[in-house]
Amino acid sequence: MLKEILPPLLPLLLVTSSLLTAQAVRISTIPTSVEQVMAWENPSPTEIDTILNLCFKYVFANADTCLLLAERAVALSERMYPGDAIHAQSLLYLGDAHRSRSEWEASEKALLAGKDLFDQLGLEGRGAAAELKLGALKTKVEQYEVALDYLFSALATWERLKDSTNLFKPWFEISDIFHILKQPQKALEYNDKVLEWGRSNNFPVMTMYALNNQGIVQAEIANDFKIATDTTSGNPEALLDSMGKYRALALASLSEALPSYRKRGGRRGQAELLNILADLKADMGAYDEALVMAEEVAELSEKINAPEIRLGNTVNLAKIYRLTGRPERAIIEGKKGLVNPVANKRALLLNSLHNELYLSYKAKGSYSQALEYYELVMDFRKKNEASERNQIIGNVEAKYQTARKEKQILELNVANAAIKQKSNLYMLSAVLLTLFGFLGFQLTRVQRERNQKAAFTSALIDAQEEERKRIARDLHDGIGQSLLVIKQQLEINQASTLANRQLISDTLEEVRTISRDLHPVLLEKFGITTTVKDIVSRVSDIAPSLFVSSEISDIDGVLLPKAEVQVFRVVQEALSNVVKHAGATAAKVSVVQHPKNVEVIIRDNGNGFDYELAVARSKSLGLRTMNERISSVGGKFTIKSGLGEGTIIRLTLPLKA
Repeated sequence: MLKEILPPLLPLLLVTSSLLTAQAVRISTIPTSVEQVMAWENPSPTEIDTILNLCFKYVFANADTCLLLAERAVALSERMYPGDAIHAQSLLYLGDAHRSRSEWEASEKALLAGKDLFDQLGLEGRGAAAELKLGALKTKVEQYEVALDYLFSALATWERLKDSTNLFKPWFEISDIFHILKQPQKALEYNDKVLEWGRSNNFPVMTMYALNNQGIVQAEIANDFKIATDTTSGNPEALLDSMGKYRALALASLSEALPSYRKRGGRRGQAELLNILADLKADMGAYDEALVMAEEVAELSEKINAPEIRLGNTVNLAKIYRLTGRPERAIIEGKKGLVNPVANKRALLLNSLHNELYLSYKAKGSYSQALEYYELVMDFRKKNEASERNQIIGNVEAKYQTARKEKQILELNVANAAIKQKSNLYMLSAVLLTLFGFLGFQLTRVQRERNQKAAFTSALIDAQEEERKRIARDLHDGIGQSLLVIKQQLEINQASTLANRQLISDTLEEVRTISRDLHPVLLEKFGITTTVKDIVSRVSDIAPSLFVSSEISDIDGVLLPKAEVQVFRVVQEALSNVVKHAGATAAKVSVVQHPKNVEVIIRDNGNGFDYELAVARSKSLGLRTMNERISSVGGKFTIKSGLGEGTIIRLTLPLKA
């Protein structure tokens, strides 16, 4: 709801533009006015920079003047410095000027031209800056998948260039899109990176915006819990507690940001933040405070002529009047919003306004008018299904992760090619010198290849765990949440059959089980000791005829995190083999901490097997993978087994330094 009330990132997008420009623009100290710079006929690159800086100063005060200056800079740079970086930079400013006026096609055309020129010049960092602006533009026109493509591309470029000064910019924009796409946890994940960056680099403006965005997301999570309390058929106390927790977090974040906004955010920034706070205060029942803030926003929005902020404030006022028992006044405010010039361009805001009018007419008892707006709200929801948006997120993040992996593989191939070339030279020298030298070199090369193989195996296992984690998160946050909503809807629908409800419950539990098996959530939340105990408990549930006992010492925090994951995987695989193949009636898991290591033993009284023969003949990589997993974290893996003698698997892992 809060994100729909206003566009909180508009100043950030343009401030970010100026930060990117600072990389290319030589700031002029020449005192200038619009009349002076418009009269220049043969300006130097520094003087064109002056025109661009003046353009930025007018972007909020007078968008027409900003556009006039940007067009002048483009015309002059194209005539005097065609193909130069100053011309490409002028095109980016022209794109910003058009974007501030909601002239989307003209903005995209200018930004693409600037990006192409930077690419031709081989200025990858500047090209990434253009992609950042294109991503922001596509966000404004609700083309979210295209926007994420641009933003992840910019992020990948700056990561490759190791340009830490620019990484926060795509993080912030990506966070904004995930928020719009109703993925609050992913929005917080990227926003947390921005907040940490702002604080560690002593960048108060970025910290201010990150706190603002954090407060918005937290408030929306609280609103989601509020909606859940209205639809659940069970006890809503826990949901209400969660709602209160996130509202308190949101209030703390926004209150921390407010002094900075009053100092640095300008009238627009203050108006936007006050709009958010007014909405939050209304939700928390502080109607008098909310009304005071809304009245201040109304005054500020008139001074800066910001119809989109005025529209968001209209939604707030309608909400406050409705909640304080004045539906007629709420309807009057709501109808003001319908004639706002930007209403038809802001789909999310317009939907919020329709929802307030629906609730206000309903409170008044005018049900025919209420139904009219209710149908508009429902139609909007159908067009913005979460499943489609989740698919957008999955597609674009998958592209980004694939690109990163391809980059790593390319770097590895290049490194291996260099190693191979050096090896050939060394071999030739060794042959020419002595056989002993040749043999020594061969031994060195073999050792190096073994080390490379071990490093590659470790990296492969890490990548596998990261992929399992991502899939598990998607199952839980995507399919799992959708099934949970369906289950809640079925529970409140009296016409639903018990079979349907049971089917949904079984499917939901299956998704949760797959998610747990893919990635050990318990390990992150409660530690390796609890996780191993949980594995043992679940095996007892799955195979009631198998008696599984355990002696598990507390080893939380004594192993490296990577080692804990590998212990979890090997214990999980070993017990699975006991259930599926051993034919055992009893098994035992022991975990003991020694002064220098941790020892894990899994034993059973099953059929046993010839281990060497099994490794040589088996098409499964299970046994080898267990060995590689433990070896990759510096541990030792052994198996003792024989036909009819049961099996003992022993893991020995060094303690964390």
